Amino acid sequence: MNRLAAIIIPSYIVLMVIIMIVIGRKSKSTMKEYALGGGGLPWYVTAGTIVASLVGGGTMIGYVGSYYAFGMEWVWMGVGLSLAILFIAFVTGPRIKNLDLTSVAEIFALRYGKNARIIASLLLMIGDFAVFCGMISSLAKLLSGYVGLPAQTAMIVSVLVFVISTCMGGFKGMAYTDVIQSILIFCGVVIVGITAFVRAGGIAGLSALPEQYTNPFVQNIPAWTMVGNAVALVGMQFVSQSVIVQKVNATRSSGDAKKALIVVAICIAIVICGMIGSMGISARVIFGDNIAVADDVIVQLLGIMPSLLAAIYAAAIAAAVLTTANAMLMSSGLSFTNDVLGVIKPGLKEKTKVNITRVYVCVAAVLGYFLVQFAPSVITWILLAYTIQNALIIPMYAGLLSKKISTRTGTVSLALSGVGILIWELAGRPFGLHPLFVGLAAALLAIIVGVAVDKSGATPEQSAMVDAFRENRAYHHAAE
Repeated sequence: MNRLAAIIIPSYIVLMVIIMIVIGRKSKSTMKEYALGGGGLPWYVTAGTIVASLVGGGTMIGYVGSYYAFGMEWVWMGVGLSLAILFIAFVTGPRIKNLDLTSVAEIFALRYGKNARIIASLLLMIGDFAVFCGMISSLAKLLSGYVGLPAQTAMIVSVLVFVISTCMGGFKGMAYTDVIQSILIFCGVVIVGITAFVRAGGIAGLSALPEQYTNPFVQNIPAWTMVGNAVALVGMQFVSQSVIVQKVNATRSSGDAKKALIVVAICIAIVICGMIGSMGISARVIFGDNIAVADDVIVQLLGIMPSLLAAIYAAAIAAAVLTTANAMLMSSGLSFTNDVLGVIKPGLKEKTKVNITRVYVCVAAVLGYFLVQFAPSVITWILLAYTIQNALIIPMYAGLLSKKISTRTGTVSLALSGVGILIWELAGRPFGLHPLFVGLAAALLAIIVGVAVDKSGATPEQSAMVDAFRENRAYHHAAE
């Protein structure tokens, strides 16, 4: 056990939780303050919180193992993600900001009505919850492997840390500590990535590997599975409430949002395509085929690093896990309180909504603890989240771009997409077909048929929303 890590990790976690609580203590009287930090964050805070959420425990643990297992073919995940963030920066991000809405489900509410809002919020909750479960597993592995806690104790401590920081810190508390954490994550990944590369013998060492590990065009994963994973990751960003939409909406202006997203795209390219790839491929050189479980690769790699360096990276993992878990809990709670309960029981007071969100966070955390007992793999939960949230992408953007799609057509498209993905996933992916493609096909078919049959199209209010999105101008909806 790394004694330095055993001191640094818990000390760092306690420090971050305290800072979150102190910063966020005055921003919890309304849902906008609690879930969006009041909507006035500067660009560097937004950039920090997005990087810290995107480079979570699933990336710093699971992706290292994926590069080790599948070689440079996994680089397409990072390439796709960076390009998606750039597209969002210049095209969709400012338009989403100009809609001036709290959540993705509110977009569905105004474009397609309350039924679509509930369906969208449930799909978002499932996706965010899946990532949260992966974070429980990530932090538990960290506390067990480096601090020496028994596995079950580590899981319980992880859940308690997530609940306390999310309930008491709010979004503002998370956002400002994310700046600190994103710096630690970036520095930790770069230093360990370079050190691993040197330990593996540099270019000469990596060149000795079979081409299947060094050539990104060599297939180690079934083609449609890899394409499905990459497309799911890319598509998720366009509808991701917790990572993109919520944080873009929390930024003080469209210009700041764009600047933040450009910085994020650059950081992601360096971290995921470069440094984490270096770790995984270097581990293949150093350890050969001797690591059976992908999630154990980073533990073995840090085991041969200088103690201080290993402790810093382990703390960086803790930072990534903490901020990602908090973001997912907050987003999931926002979906439940605003977009499910708010539709069923409108007129709730703002303070009541905040308290309900806190209760939801506690219940979701406990449920996550029990579910992780059955599926402890980090990457399994992450890939499920990538896939399920893509059910929103076609009905959401088709509705924001076209006035021909009626309320009924959009709602049916969303429902069929979500149900198709879930059924195909639960059925074990028949014929080896990625559930993402089933969901996208169902959504697109529903829209094509719906537009042909239902000529009612968008209402005047919905048409105004479409015009505002197309023209990238502020949208003043009736709710204001």
